[in-house]
Amino acid sequence: MRIADRGGIRLFAASAGGALVVPKRGVSTGQGRGRMNRILALLLLTACGAQPAPEFFGAKRVDVTRDGRQFTVFHTEKRVEVIRLGWAARGEHQAIRATMIALIPEVTGCKLIESNLQGDSGEMRGSLRC
Repeated sequence: MRIADRGGIRLFAASAGGALVVPKRGVSTGQGRGRMNRILALLLLTACGAQPAPEFFGAKRVDVTRDGRQFTVFHTEKRVEVIRLGWAARGEHQAIRATMIALIPEVTGCKLIESNLQGDSGEMRGSLRC
């Protein structure tokens, strides 16, 4: 194997005729920046919106607007998850939580088992009795 040094790039040439080009440490070729920016933008877009907890993968999704707020409800036959989208001011959380609890029977058609309810005004999960 031969190693050639050409202006910040090391060229490794193997006897089989193949070559591998590797930048030296600390030398930026600038070739990966555009690709990395596109990947970062894609990851940020993927993170937008309501995503269910793993137990709700494959669950039915219903998007609801109530009192000017958007909610996403994921539900199966036995479990429910409600996610509030958007920002809420300090004094609004108790009313939002009540709205989220009221949405559950309307959207699912099932009764919420309130003793099993967990979460806050941003996201809550509970069990259903249908």
